[in-house]
Amino acid sequence: FFLFFLSPQTLLHFLYNLLLKCFFTMVVSRSLTLNLGLRWELNLPILERVDKNASFDVATGYIITSDGRAINVDAAGNLVTAGRSPMGRRLYHTDKNNFAPRIGFAWRVLGDNRTVVRGGYGIFYNRIVSANGLSTMYRGLPFRRSEAFTNSRALTVATWEVPFPAGISGGGLASQGMNGDFPDAYIQQWSFGVQRELTRKL
Repeated sequence: FFLFFLSPQTLLHFLYNLLLKCFFTMVVSRSLTLNLGLRWELNLPILERVDKNASFDVATGYIITSDGRAINVDAAGNLVTAGRSPMGRRLYHTDKNNFAPRIGFAWRVLGDNRTVVRGGYGIFYNRIVSANGLSTMYRGLPFRRSEAFTNSRALTVATWEVPFPAGISGGGLASQGMNGDFPDAYIQQWSFGVQRELTRKL
């Protein structure tokens, strides 16, 4: 049979997944049955509703944003737009070669049902989710910046009335990002077993 499946995760961030698969069972002989299948998965990179995703681009040294900007830091430590991002709204490329074959067999060794050898093999892909690994794309520069100030008895830098004092550095800028060619993770699994009926009543 053939199955088409589209799975969106929609809150502020959008993850779409397309799944196509085809499986069938082949009776080769009275003692041998094969299960064959092929599955293809397309896991699209994350989108943000108002394009507030960003990622550090190692190739250029810029922070690229899903609204199309390339952000740099000027000599004064300010974030400035330095150009346009080549990536578009999705900040890493789509992995399009997620083909997952499946094969299984059942062999009745002596032609009866008392001794059966079974085995199988398959490739299984993993989908990265919004809050597991991708949260750095919408919780950092240039849309959110954290600053830390340390008070001492000799010098009070920040107070509740003035939590971000002017003229005092709150620390450096640090950005995180995704590999532009980030691949989907996968595993290979196999199984093999022999089943034997000891008695007809057990």
